[in-house]
Amino acid sequence: MTGLSVVFSLVQSGPISSFPTGDELSPLPDAVWLYDDWKVEVSPTRGIVLDIARKARVNSPRGRSVGRLKIWETFYESLKSFHGTVSDTAGGVLYAVKKDDLECGYPFSDYRLYSNDRLYRVDLVAPFFPYVVEYRYRLRINNTFFWPDWVFGDAFSRQRASYTVAVPHLFAYRTRTAYEGLSVDSSRTLKRDITRWSAENVVIDTATAGGGAPYPVLYIAPESFSVARQRGSTDSWESLGRWYGKLTKKRRKISKEQVEEVKSWLTGQTDQRRIASRLKDIVSHNWRYVAIEIGIGGWRPHEAKSVFESRYGDCKDLTFLWLSMLDVFDIPAYPALVRARNRKHLLPGFPKDWFDHVVGCAIIGSDTLWADLTAPGYPAGRLPYPSEDRYALVIGPEEGALRRTPSSLPEDNRLVRSLIGQLNGNGDLAFTLRATVSGHKLRVFGGGAWADNDSRKAAEVLGVLPGRLQTDTVSFAFSAGEMTATIEATGRIAEWAEFTRKRIIFPIEFAGWAAPQPMSNRSTARSVEQRPYPCREIDSLVIVLPPGYVPELVPQSAEAEGESGRFAFAARVVGDTLFCVRRFQYHADRARRGSGVQAGHLRNAMAALQDAEAVFVRSSEVGPRVAPKTDSTGQDSD
Repeated sequence: MTGLSVVFSLVQSGPISSFPTGDELSPLPDAVWLYDDWKVEVSPTRGIVLDIARKARVNSPRGRSVGRLKIWETFYESLKSFHGTVSDTAGGVLYAVKKDDLECGYPFSDYRLYSNDRLYRVDLVAPFFPYVVEYRYRLRINNTFFWPDWVFGDAFSRQRASYTVAVPHLFAYRTRTAYEGLSVDSSRTLKRDITRWSAENVVIDTATAGGGAPYPVLYIAPESFSVARQRGSTDSWESLGRWYGKLTKKRRKISKEQVEEVKSWLTGQTDQRRIASRLKDIVSHNWRYVAIEIGIGGWRPHEAKSVFESRYGDCKDLTFLWLSMLDVFDIPAYPALVRARNRKHLLPGFPKDWFDHVVGCAIIGSDTLWADLTAPGYPAGRLPYPSEDRYALVIGPEEGALRRTPSSLPEDNRLVRSLIGQLNGNGDLAFTLRATVSGHKLRVFGGGAWADNDSRKAAEVLGVLPGRLQTDTVSFAFSAGEMTATIEATGRIAEWAEFTRKRIIFPIEFAGWAAPQPMSNRSTARSVEQRPYPCREIDSLVIVLPPGYVPELVPQSAEAEGESGRFAFAARVVGDTLFCVRRFQYHADRARRGSGVQAGHLRNAMAALQDAEAVFVRSSEVGPRVAPKTDSTGQDSD
């Protein structure tokens, strides 16, 4: 789905507070916005003209992002003008950039075959510090549905910021402020009502920020609109759903020949849940995800009949195809709009164009069966984590209704690994591995591609390069319906530990055993934020060392617990054997409702283990030592 997309380079954002000015700024911040002004002029027939004017002082390399811009152009919006300058602090212009100087690209890929979209880029930087970036540009939006909210796209301070709206008399729109420190001024001209929201001396406190989304300041939406000759209203979710229902009317019909083909796939099957699940698997595995978005095609699906024939489609195409197949068996089912890719949370009390993805839901008895047709690794009843525990606008026969998609539990997304190994004098580890992976954790490993050979699967679970792994035995079992895989393996890992003349050194995170996580920024430290879904992880490690080594450094036990989850680590040495246990449990829904301080405790406890190492030294190289206290087995007593 496509809509309005004005994108700035984003850094982590957070709550807004007062801004220190003048000599109080010490040391200098990385960058400061001197002004950040948005102006919106509305015409009911021609749409919206959006003017953005910004000026910033850049004091360090980290502040350069204020001049790195990405501006999307779609069927609904076009970039009319751009002018930017980079100057020294005395006002001398180093260089200027116009629209024709912008880099322009087309966001095609192996799954996005065609689109009206274009992406403009520019990097306004100077070779020295400090310097000043200033730019202004104009966007024309050909309707009022995709009305841009006011957001601070980064965490840098603002000395002045404003959002001005000019509309014809009697033009109605709704607003919701997300920042209470705004001043509001209203005026009236011969043709227009003008409202200006403004703030001065603003700072965004990243220390208590949650997530990396831009910080919202003002939400705004017209009470009525027209897109693709379909008039609609945002006064309620029912009205918005009614508009989308009209927009997609008659798009879920297939031909008589296709109906008979669908029936032949399920001959003799009468259980509605099994029918819906089987059809979901057929569509997800046999129709390729390809987006062809022309005009309203970002919102309206192609006809199910043509999608059936072409064997490809995007999220809404595949969803409506599945719905048309369920109609064959008289199973009630509906499309549902969700906000999956955009991290800006939907406000349930403020209907507008929040959505960027379409899933399906079937009503079977008293149960709702959710399905993401673009996710072949997820059976019906399970949603990928970007779509779970989200508000969804379910498009019923007459109107829309806001519902919450289901959330998985920590035990649904498990990673349980046990490694017993014997370390030799070359640093090689002879091992026995047992592991269970389920749910979202299963999709993370190898990007969800479990079709590789079993040795490669063992390497994925162990977290080592396949070239360093030699397997003697491997057994693998996979249950698609339960989204669970179990693997057992024996073999050898070359150079698992580092040997010096006197010491054995290896990372306590089990030489890469940190569970792989979906990372939007590879430079981001591993943390709780990279586990956006509920999960449970248990790792146990038993390593028998070569004779003659005693512990010189073993990380201390650590534990942190709060309403969002629990982390615990324990390491003990008994004779020549090292025992380690790491446990982690995370409740994503509780973390969103809870305080950032408690999540910080989890992060800090985990971070302390990130770079920890176990070090063992030859016993002849050390004096008398006190052995750590253990129980009779050396196992974690928890």
